[in-house]
Amino acid sequence: SIHASTVVDCITAFSKKQTNCPPIPPKGGKATPVVPVDPNEITGYIAESGSLDIGAEVIQLPYMIEFENDTVFATAHAHTVVVRDTLNGNVFDLNSFSATAFSIGDEITTINGGRNFTRTVDMRPTIDALAQVQLEYRVDTSYAVAKWTFTSLDHMTLLPAADSLGFLGIGKTGEVDFTINRKADLPDSTVIDNRAWIVFDNEEPISTSTWRNIIDNTPPVSSIDSIAYTGSTATVTISATDNLSGVWRYNVYALMDGDNR
Repeated sequence: SIHASTVVDCITAFSKKQTNCPPIPPKGGKATPVVPVDPNEITGYIAESGSLDIGAEVIQLPYMIEFENDTVFATAHAHTVVVRDTLNGNVFDLNSFSATAFSIGDEITTINGGRNFTRTVDMRPTIDALAQVQLEYRVDTSYAVAKWTFTSLDHMTLLPAADSLGFLGIGKTGEVDFTINRKADLPDSTVIDNRAWIVFDNEEPISTSTWRNIIDNTPPVSSIDSIAYTGSTATVTISATDNLSGVWRYNVYALMDGDNR
């Protein structure tokens, strides 16, 4: 038989016809698969100006990976969610990885620099279950893998919870946060890409978009082009250039009565 290329293709087919996906039931009615589904995203370093270029002084980079049990297509709670991020040793200092937090819905847990840990979050009374969160961080020769596993547990037996007790309800979100240093000697215009993969229960892995930063080691160049005086008013014309990030703002200093103001 022929199958659609991704799980999302056929989930969409239950509301809109998709090639190579099962049709609606031939005897009528509406087919409703009981599955969790996740849109997801990754966010990284953003400068105060909004630029994604990284200045020479910025070494530590923050990342946030988000996942959601989508309200449009999901029909079940998620029992297991795996978030995996493979980090490139060519641009990152792999030994500087530091987990900072994770969240499930409104429950936020702060982590002070952990790399390998297991934490348990009590989801009651909203859901009569526990959420076990495990981070495994493994460094290889040229890359490292950070893997977070969220698992729903029965609070009485500490075994995997029943179908109705998935820790992540429909419409609920989760998040993992970490920092990692970029290598300090990266040349100008080096591209730093990062993306993650997320798996809900037994569904196919779905990737986030790719977050891209670019190294900008060359500082901007500015000059005062002219100064014109009209009485007590001075009109100053300034120009500046920057090879990557562009010019965001100007800081102008004046010397008055011997004091910097």
